[in-house]
Amino acid sequence: MSNGGALQELKKISIGKNLKIRPLYVSAARNVTTKFMGEYPSVFKGTGIEFADYRQYSPSDDASKIDWLHSLKANKLLVREYVEERNLTIMFLVNTSNSMLLGSQEKLKHEYAAELVSSMAMGALTASDAVGLCMASNRIREFIAPSLGLKQCKNMMRALVDARNYGGHGLYGAQLGKVSAMMTRNSLIFLVSDFINNDKGWKKNLAVAARKHQVIAIIVRDPIDNELPASGHIMLQDPFSGEQMLVDTKKIRKRYNEEAKRDLDEVKATFTRHGVTFIELATDKDFAAPIWGMLRRRKKSWS
Repeated sequence: MSNGGALQELKKISIGKNLKIRPLYVSAARNVTTKFMGEYPSVFKGTGIEFADYRQYSPSDDASKIDWLHSLKANKLLVREYVEERNLTIMFLVNTSNSMLLGSQEKLKHEYAAELVSSMAMGALTASDAVGLCMASNRIREFIAPSLGLKQCKNMMRALVDARNYGGHGLYGAQLGKVSAMMTRNSLIFLVSDFINNDKGWKKNLAVAARKHQVIAIIVRDPIDNELPASGHIMLQDPFSGEQMLVDTKKIRKRYNEEAKRDLDEVKATFTRHGVTFIELATDKDFAAPIWGMLRRRKKSWS
């Protein structure tokens, strides 16, 4: 669908007088029509292929595609032909635990994640893929089964702006296991989280999900997650216990930064170990260019 066609389709969605959804919708629609729609179909085209038939080899073919066994039987060079399985089933698994409610920038992490997910979902639905949403912390707080049609955007946005879907401890891995089991094989699962305070079982559940599905991890972090300000006193609050503490950043900054880096490096190493594509985003920077750069690189491994 062209950008113009996508815009016309998006205009048909009625969001009524829901003032919470409206800013999210406007932002997502802008991202889709100006940044996403030109890229989405080409990025995901051909993510799955299905064997169709054999045909005789021609000099223009890639020699690596020759099926030597069948060529010997037929006494002529044969190559396999495939057809692309265009339509995907996509699930966004979004961490809504207390740690995602942190923010030192204009947008808190959960607000940034909501805009990101809305934009990507809208792009996918416009391209006729089925999209679903699971919002989870220590329990699944909202589950919207994958479905076609742009009206699904409104359902997802309504859930993403609902304050009742946020809070709780970060037992994100357990919910990943449940979602992975629900999805049809070889679905595409986007994990959207800060990946802070992961539960002990998350690595095992990630490994299982990565064997069954295509998994892409989107690490959403506030700058203060990785590095404290250079000087001054700041009030810190534990997002899980609510305990507050006034600290002098000069005294703890070095250790904090080292621990944050060690934690993030371990998360990234876990993704690499299980063949999971990942990208790190910061809430003080736009997500469109990094996301599509990552997906283009990912496409090369599919082709």
